[in-house]
Amino acid sequence: MNKEVHDEFLQPLKNRPDLHADHRFKRELQQNLNAMATKKKYSKRINTLIPSLLTAMFLFIGIYAGYQMIIKNDGMLLSRQGEEIKNNEKIVQLTEQVAKETVGKAFTYAKAVYNGGTGQTQEFTYKGTNYRFMAEEFNSKGKIVQYLEEVYTTELANRIYGVLDCIQYENKLAQPIKDSSTNLLWQEAQIATIKQINDTTRNIQFKVAINSKGSPIYRFFNIEFKYENGWKLNGALPFTAPLHSDQIKGQGEGEKPSGYNLTENDLKIYQEFSMDLDENRLKGLDPRAIAWFYVNAQGDKRYDVSYTLYTDRKDYVQWTKEEDKKIPSTDRPTQEQLADNYTGLLEGEFIQTGSINGYIEFTTMQGKQGFQMIKDEDGIWNVAFMPIQ
Repeated sequence: MNKEVHDEFLQPLKNRPDLHADHRFKRELQQNLNAMATKKKYSKRINTLIPSLLTAMFLFIGIYAGYQMIIKNDGMLLSRQGEEIKNNEKIVQLTEQVAKETVGKAFTYAKAVYNGGTGQTQEFTYKGTNYRFMAEEFNSKGKIVQYLEEVYTTELANRIYGVLDCIQYENKLAQPIKDSSTNLLWQEAQIATIKQINDTTRNIQFKVAINSKGSPIYRFFNIEFKYENGWKLNGALPFTAPLHSDQIKGQGEGEKPSGYNLTENDLKIYQEFSMDLDENRLKGLDPRAIAWFYVNAQGDKRYDVSYTLYTDRKDYVQWTKEEDKKIPSTDRPTQEQLADNYTGLLEGEFIQTGSINGYIEFTTMQGKQGFQMIKDEDGIWNVAFMPIQ
């Protein structure tokens, strides 16, 4: 490039107003450059942060899901508490041991609630009825229901609370003072049968001893279990008082229990009769009590007692006592068969169909049944041979 051309190229710079930098321009330029740099840096950080956040989120979900669920060796998916995941069909098995422990615990829980909790609480009279305040652990409906829900379904826990007839008095929860005694030994109950109704429901027949002097006497009860965050009772345990199954079924509305309730005198008569086989002791007894004597004797393997309870009318006797003794044990009914065939017998209705004929109509899991009875010449209702055919 020659000098002339060079001077021509540089002339615009030579003619500029000032050779020194414009300080305002310099400041504005610096601010713009800083802003651009900050924006670029922020954008870069955001672009880096978004995938990091997504990664953290998915990691958290994975950890939470892993914490909530445990994969068993057989592939069944369970929650931390062993509860069934709804998407999985398999449910924890209800064993006899678990059923017996649960029913014993349920009995204890119901007794605790009915007794108002631990410790002595203040008593008072309101509108002619004696009440006591509930202990601190049971001083609200929520606490009582939550406590019962450990062994009872939510529905039944609320119904049991309804039977307590609690009131609010001076801003505190109180219950009527009632007799909470019972003669049923639920803590020692034995299982006769377990029947599966569906995946989440079982019907269990328990053999329960009656707390009485002398030889053991048993009754059979059918209790429903339901899987609700674990296996829980969905049927009330019969109490002598006050949580009788009929009361809970009617939610405390005063329904009268049906059937026949054995008395202490009935139990005394059975014990004495089983020792001397004197039929005169049976005079005046309800036919359902005599039928129960028969079933209980079969369960106790007192076949001499059960045979004596058969009718002795000549035209109705089907085999002799000597022949009865020769019946092999394999042909005798088992505890399970007795429970299947006779549960509900005492709750049935006696229907007399003639001067010497009658039957007890009752309901088992197989449907309605008829237990045949014959009135002997001495006026005592005895059991017909093969009472259920």
